[in-house]
Amino acid sequence: MQTPFQQFVRLLRYAVPYRTRLIIAIACLFLIALLNAVSIGSLQPIFDGLFAPEGGGSGISLPAPVKAAMGQRLVRVQDFLQANRISVLTFIGAALFLVFLAKGVLTYLQQLHMRYVAEGVQRDIRNDLYAHLQTQSLGFFAHRSTGEIMSRLTSDVESLGDASTEVFRNALREPLNIIALIALLFLIKWQLALLSLLVLPVAILPIVKFGAKIRRRGARVQEWRARLNTILQETVSGVRIVKAFGMEEYEKRRYWDASDQVFTSIMRIWRVDALTSPVLEVLGSVGIVAAVWVGGYLVFTRSLTPGAFMAFLGALVSLYQPVKRISQINNIIQKGMAGAARVFELLDLRSEVTERPDAEVLGRMQEGVQFHNVSFAYGSDRVVLQGVSFSAKLGEIVAIVGSSGAGKTTLVNLIPRFYDPISGMITIDGREISRVTVRSLREQPLALR
Repeated sequence: MQTPFQQFVRLLRYAVPYRTRLIIAIACLFLIALLNAVSIGSLQPIFDGLFAPEGGGSGISLPAPVKAAMGQRLVRVQDFLQANRISVLTFIGAALFLVFLAKGVLTYLQQLHMRYVAEGVQRDIRNDLYAHLQTQSLGFFAHRSTGEIMSRLTSDVESLGDASTEVFRNALREPLNIIALIALLFLIKWQLALLSLLVLPVAILPIVKFGAKIRRRGARVQEWRARLNTILQETVSGVRIVKAFGMEEYEKRRYWDASDQVFTSIMRIWRVDALTSPVLEVLGSVGIVAAVWVGGYLVFTRSLTPGAFMAFLGALVSLYQPVKRISQINNIIQKGMAGAARVFELLDLRSEVTERPDAEVLGRMQEGVQFHNVSFAYGSDRVVLQGVSFSAKLGEIVAIVGSSGAGKTTLVNLIPRFYDPISGMITIDGREISRVTVRSLREQPLALR
């Protein structure tokens, strides 16, 4: 059984064929995060450089190393800004427009490529799962209902698809925005940034805890959805039997009970999901209130300029939005990983009938089929055939008689290896059928009646 992290890594491997689109999308994300920081950081020169009183040459708040490097040039910059306020304001407005235009174009390209990757991953997983089902023996289908198998291919894959969409479209974007905004906060006033971000590690705890709960409850939802599909498939395919025995009310209650379980399981998830945002909102407000009070005090004591304070607050408020979105993204991913566990469980299931690596091609049958002390059982306690030995020559008509359930159909199904016997051996022209390729075996013109 793989851990959630191993399942997540396995999901990411499906994105390898789309690495070119991923690289383009990630490059767009870096540029978007940079432009976000630039657009917020521009508040500082607007307030400090344009709106400061004349003669305040050192009004622009910059990190100490930058101030030291600029020296008297900072005063000349301040004088230039104040002497050309309207022109500079117009330039800044045009620059901001271009920044937002560039962000719009980059966001479009990023979402387009990420969506392509997410949908491609979902398609590839669905195709792999369907192809894997074709390799399973009849025993696999005998032990699982059609409704459950269809649920793995539909609702489980869709749930996993939602997770892959969040991973490749949103989960990469928000961390980059957070990094860029944190860097901006430290550039403006690193002491105030440390104070404001003390609550950020605490915010990680509810994200992790709520995500774990949602993953466990999501698995329960997928199980009940599979049960619901099973009931639906059985009722529709066996509608004649249902009506013949007057079982409509029984089937209706059975379906309603399963539907209620799905509803209850989903609401248990949403109770946790709905709690995530308010908890983070309250935690985030602690950092913002601290920043407002301490930052305001620094402005009053002239340790921080009003422009730097406005830029700091803008970056801090903007920072808590991607943090909240990450919690929502994590919840969606955790629900999807519950589906991923069921999908990968099925993908890892080996067929009961396997082909040997050194299997040889069986030529056209020349003599006949021989059973040598063959026994077979469905499971560990339902023996159907025991010590069966007989031969049937090519062209010979053999009659197999017995009561219903005696194993007549099972015996015939052993010849093309729909099942393998638990003991004994079946040969064609003296060659054991387990030592030849399945394809060449099933291409034989067998006619055993």
